[in-house]
Amino acid sequence: AEVAQRFRDLPRNPDPAIPVLGITAFQDADGLHRCLRSIDHPVSRLLVFHSPHVPAVQQFLNLLKGKVPGLTVVPGGDLGVAGAWNALMDADRAAPYWLMVQDAVTFQPGALLELAAAARQEGVRVEQQKSNRVLLFPGALNAPDGPWPCFILLRQGREAVGAFDPNFYPSEGEGLDYLVRLSHRGLWIQNISAAAVRIAAPSVQGAKVLRAQQRRHDGGRAYFALKWGRADTAGVFDEEGHWDQQCKAAAGTCEPRQPVLYSHPFNDPSIPLSEVSLDPRLRRCIRVGPGPCHYDKSRLRNPQLLAPGASNGDEDVEADVMPHKKFVYLIQGPRVHTMDPPLEVTEERDVIWLTHKEKGGDIFFPKSSWTQGRNRLLDEAMTRASQMPHGGYLYYIFMDADVILRSRTDKRLLYRDGLPPDPYDRFEVFLQEWEPAVGTVAYWWTLYDSTPLSIHHNNDAVFSAHHRDTLSYSLPYMEDLDCRSWYYSQHIVNSLNAMLYNTHRVQCNALEARNEEHVALYKREMKWITPRCMAKSALQPDSALQKAFVVDPNPAYTPGQPTKRQGMAYSIPQEYWDAHFTKDHPYYRRMQAFRQRLVVQQLLNHTTATSPYVPDARDCQPTGPDDHRCFDQTCPANVVC
Repeated sequence: AEVAQRFRDLPRNPDPAIPVLGITAFQDADGLHRCLRSIDHPVSRLLVFHSPHVPAVQQFLNLLKGKVPGLTVVPGGDLGVAGAWNALMDADRAAPYWLMVQDAVTFQPGALLELAAAARQEGVRVEQQKSNRVLLFPGALNAPDGPWPCFILLRQGREAVGAFDPNFYPSEGEGLDYLVRLSHRGLWIQNISAAAVRIAAPSVQGAKVLRAQQRRHDGGRAYFALKWGRADTAGVFDEEGHWDQQCKAAAGTCEPRQPVLYSHPFNDPSIPLSEVSLDPRLRRCIRVGPGPCHYDKSRLRNPQLLAPGASNGDEDVEADVMPHKKFVYLIQGPRVHTMDPPLEVTEERDVIWLTHKEKGGDIFFPKSSWTQGRNRLLDEAMTRASQMPHGGYLYYIFMDADVILRSRTDKRLLYRDGLPPDPYDRFEVFLQEWEPAVGTVAYWWTLYDSTPLSIHHNNDAVFSAHHRDTLSYSLPYMEDLDCRSWYYSQHIVNSLNAMLYNTHRVQCNALEARNEEHVALYKREMKWITPRCMAKSALQPDSALQKAFVVDPNPAYTPGQPTKRQGMAYSIPQEYWDAHFTKDHPYYRRMQAFRQRLVVQQLLNHTTATSPYVPDARDCQPTGPDDHRCFDQTCPANVVC
């Protein structure tokens, strides 16, 4: 009755109305109920596709029959996500666009109005050939799976590349496959930043069944590798949709890259991008097992066009992607040289060099600031990680080229016996056993600490490791103050970690780092109030995180005990983010845009967290010494370059 009344109260003849809102109801009746209840904008046709395995949903829909205007239950069987999306679109092929949502989605007030307006405007622009954005998604979507829980597909996109490929079953892979096909036609995606939706976690039982089916064909990766030549896609186009090239938006230039994926499905020019052919035996194998399940290559017109050794199963997929590694060391300096001690690539470790004076490393970036170099290294590492299984690197380890790393022998500083003598091996063991959000080692102003593990606010940037799940929260570095000082970006990161990961920024005192001072290289303004005020001004005035700032943050020791991760998420919930940070601040805008990049969404989707994020901020005191007392100085105006 509540849902029916809500639809009756919606205004009539709105401009613009939503022509089709399609809901896939695979979870439970409660999720569908919450989704319907959040609809606050008129819909011409409300279509629901539900799983036959959830009878409670059918019972709920029976109650709504005749009471909700425009409601149609789309008949279907166990088609999976791609098949359900196709069925919803087929129910109204003449629609100018389709808004697709999972039943776990709830719309924030005003989100549907923003989405409807954007879809109408973008549809006109595409028709006038002024835009190539045919797939739209909301900007504040707290979903690990990227845009697919809620998206709009314009009619022009469906006409260009056809339906979703139902061989990706029950889910995972169908969305990225569609992006590849759109990109081959010069079409791309658009984020609608003003629209916000939320998505609930899947039911435990549903998640177990889903994982079992996905394991039988490796989540569709084997089929994707067969179809496109590789098992993973992110990184072969940038966030602007440029295909097989690295584009620099500011300079307006693009550098060609080596072809990564086939130009045609199954490497066959005779197969149009819109053609999909369901393999019923593959579907049956995924449903009931035992697996591994393979697509039947004999169904192809020209299987001989596949590259030699093209994947047809799990055993071949791993050869099609880069090997999974846990650590990547990101080094920047004037030229490549042998580190002290030597740092070698191993089965679990990659090393990427960026140089700014002499070529010879992986990246040559002349005339770049220290901060720009770090962010460029991060981009390169994420691209590589996106082509690995399971999200690739767990830790991104930044270091300056002049760093000397040493293992310490004082037993008081060893958090356990049996640590490896090699400093890199020792650091990697520490990262795996404690899983800090940020891992560091002793530096010259913290060498006096006699505890094995400690918390330090002013971590020096010469050597630090950042957990993958902190991407878009404390990384990338902010470049806004580089014109004043190259020291400031690290101080901003330190402040962010104090707000978000206070007891999870752990220093391992079983190691120490040394280096030369960069007097001649760095821009050296040292007005430390500037980066502190830059970070503090990102917060809402009444945010409790304001208490993370003390008068003097430079003393090495910070109160509190280091905390093991123990499965806690380092990804920050969107509602917590919005409650504490100012949306028009450069920090919020930069991180939000970074998080919406497809490669970042793919990496964050592979979180190993088993429990939600728990707020963890430093807490200053109203009185006491300067390293405990709350910072309440007036910040200077116009600190940004």
